[in-house]
Amino acid sequence: IGEYFGSFDLACLESGQFNIAWPYSHSFPDQILKEAKDLNAKAVMPIHWGRFLVGTHAWNEVIKFLYENLDLPLITPKMGEAYEIGAK
Repeated sequence: IGEYFGSFDLACLESGQFNIAWPYSHSFPDQILKEAKDLNAKAVMPIHWGRFLVGTHAWNEVIKFLYENLDLPLITPKMGEAYEIGAK
């Protein structure tokens, strides 16, 4: 997608609870890294995370993984906080 459309300033990627028993419901953490790369994203905002605990892992496992492994700015506003795209 990134090759076809060019880079994306911000990719809002689904980062909710995951489980091997329901692989088509949510992205796995390593898939999020690939999605960001495939989109040629300049920054990533994880969405659909941290609200409900339905997986077998800690509620913040995905975010910790992204902070440790994503080589891009990670935008994580507080719940309900507005974010202006392009803001510093």
